[in-house]
Amino acid sequence: MREIKFRFWDIVWKKMLTHGDLWDAPFNELFISTPDQRPYNIMQYTGLKDKNGREIYEGDILQISNKENKDYHMEVLWTGQGFGYRIIRNETKRSGYIVGHHSERGLNFYNGASEVIGNIYEDPELLEGAE
Repeated sequence: MREIKFRFWDIVWKKMLTHGDLWDAPFNELFISTPDQRPYNIMQYTGLKDKNGREIYEGDILQISNKENKDYHMEVLWTGQGFGYRIIRNETKRSGYIVGHHSERGLNFYNGASEVIGNIYEDPELLEGAE
């Protein structure tokens, strides 16, 4: 069973905050420690790590090199049925689509060969070419 934790992007301060900035309240309510209740986007941990041991979260951008040494950039998504990914860029063309509805197992296929190179909030330039 994967560990459940979150990080969130503070839209006002444009800063990524981790699960250490969250706390669980009684009755399983999740509260965010922002004193002025600013808007934020929350991202869930996939339970997977990249080839360098870095945790992979929803919204991360992965670089994957295949056997032919061609690089792919993929955005980690929550598809409603599990974690999946969307190809942002590859060596032959730019694309922007979900590759099926992959569960955590589908993403797991790539985690050993992938590297987190950024995320959609702090590194929006990595999304260039996505539709």
